[in-house]
Amino acid sequence: MYHFKLYEDERLIGFNRKRKNQIINNAIRSYRKENPINWVKRLGLFSLVSFLPALLIYVFMGSGLVVGWLAMSSFILATKLAHDETSFILPYLDKELS
Repeated sequence: MYHFKLYEDERLIGFNRKRKNQIINNAIRSYRKENPINWVKRLGLFSLVSFLPALLIYVFMGSGLVVGWLAMSSFILATKLAHDETSFILPYLDKELS
């Protein structure tokens, strides 16, 4: 996922890129162990936000915009979901830093 805010955390400024990635990945893994991804919810959101509009675009306008819509909407959905759960990962980042 795209947890951009975690990489910009001021507590990680003193670390090099490799160590920063390791700390953030460990924090995300710890969060995922306690809170696994709800695949039914994720697939439902993907089908509602990406697949259903792509199907409607294909039916009414043809196949030209479908691939672009799927790529753009999937990226935006993944970024939005990662942004929403970043605040829940911050306590796990604190544990990794201590």
